[in-house]
Amino acid sequence: MDDSGNIIETSLVIINDSEILSIKAESFSEMNVVSVKFNDSGAKKNLSFTSLFKGKQISIWIDGQFLSSPKVIEPSVQSVVISSKLSIRELKQFDK
Repeated sequence: MDDSGNIIETSLVIINDSEILSIKAESFSEMNVVSVKFNDSGAKKNLSFTSLFKGKQISIWIDGQFLSSPKVIEPSVQSVVISSKLSIRELKQFDK
């Protein structure tokens, strides 16, 4: 995250902190995930980004810490679920 609170991925500001409504770490069937929900502005950016990168692998960073390198399966709008190899304890630090 830069000094303005923007989340950065390969030097591109995608969604800033004020556009995130919640971040929640969860564990499902031995898979750890982070669920992120966006406000209207963040949802528009998320849709644009996930549409542009559909079928491509991306890197996701939160607060300057690497989270995951998932492949974008489908464009999404209001929320995303991101799988991660981090432990649930490590992921809980991102909860908002």
